[in-house]
Amino acid sequence: GINRNDEIFVTGEGVPPRNLTRHRANDWGPDRSPNGSWIVFNSDRRGGLMSGYLIRPDGTGLHPIATDVHVEYPAWSPDSRRIAFMGGELGASEYDIWIVGVDGSGLRQLTDSFGSDGWPAWSPDGTRIAFTSVRDDCSYSDAVDCRTTGDEPHHDVWVVNVDGTG
Repeated sequence: GINRNDEIFVTGEGVPPRNLTRHRANDWGPDRSPNGSWIVFNSDRRGGLMSGYLIRPDGTGLHPIATDVHVEYPAWSPDSRRIAFMGGELGASEYDIWIVGVDGSGLRQLTDSFGSDGWPAWSPDGTRIAFTSVRDDCSYSDAVDCRTTGDEPHHDVWVVNVDGTG
């Protein structure tokens, strides 16, 4: 991250903010599970690998999601059983969209294109994931209809089925 010590806070109506993570690492990108039982976030606690972590809203139960891939901007499935994220294998130069079970099982890469894919969001029925991609930016595509915005890459919204098709 840009900062040296990002933290995750929770609060509620009439309740002062409470720091859940209290760690010297960067902890950020939180998402609360739809059933309210867990908060997923990414952290660089393991050194250079940005990893996914789970913690209960009361600050208990902190543990990593068992993956060996880079995890950023995790997002819960509507049934609170899976997590989508932008990430990649160690050393990858671009992000792709992945899903994994909360127990670390079923790790699956859903996208693989030139240019990064990121910021996943589940459909309400849990069958599709919307995400942004720079794959149509002229920096990554030589198509005659590629797009550019000038200084920053052009992003489009794409949708993929959770089985990786579509």
